[in-house]
Amino acid sequence: MKRINWLYASLLAFAVGCGGAPVKVEAPKVVKPDWIMKGNGAFPGDAGTVIYGVGVVSMDPNPALTRKAADNRARQEVAETMKTEVASMMKDFMESHKDYFQPDAAGSDELISAVSKSVSQAVLINCKIVDRFEDAEANTFYALARIDMNSNVYDQYKENVKKAIREQHRAVVKERADEALGSLDAEIEKQRSREKEILGVK
Repeated sequence: MKRINWLYASLLAFAVGCGGAPVKVEAPKVVKPDWIMKGNGAFPGDAGTVIYGVGVVSMDPNPALTRKAADNRARQEVAETMKTEVASMMKDFMESHKDYFQPDAAGSDELISAVSKSVSQAVLINCKIVDRFEDAEANTFYALARIDMNSNVYDQYKENVKKAIREQHRAVVKERADEALGSLDAEIEKQRSREKEILGVK
């Protein structure tokens, strides 16, 4: 017992002599990824036309539910971006080809809505979750969704636009529907060029 007490005393003296109070070691600071706040702006050098969406949720006691909710919101943000892009393109297209479409505003709005919904749903098939981040201090979880609008995706995009227009045939003069759809390819390519220009892609 005396030997143990002597050993303890020796260790205590050594610890005090080497520095007194214990040194406090701070945990490394967690750096938040830029995409949390910047979204698409965090990736200026991406090759190709790329759309990103950020999903944000408060953390749930169930980690699986937290991740799923954040992923769904990220994909939904991509879908909303596509809806806006498609609606704008369709309005321009219909304005440029008034003779193809009935002047009924309600019918036009219905067609634009149907096309936007169809395209965004199809595009989400190619939408992937590429990153996640947990902010423990803020009790917040983030997910980043990404879709590369490459040639294959744009081909699907065109087909879904045309399909939606055909299904809403009452808004299109039937005998000129094919002619209108033929002109649509050029309009979609213009949209693709605008997106590349915005993203700084050559």
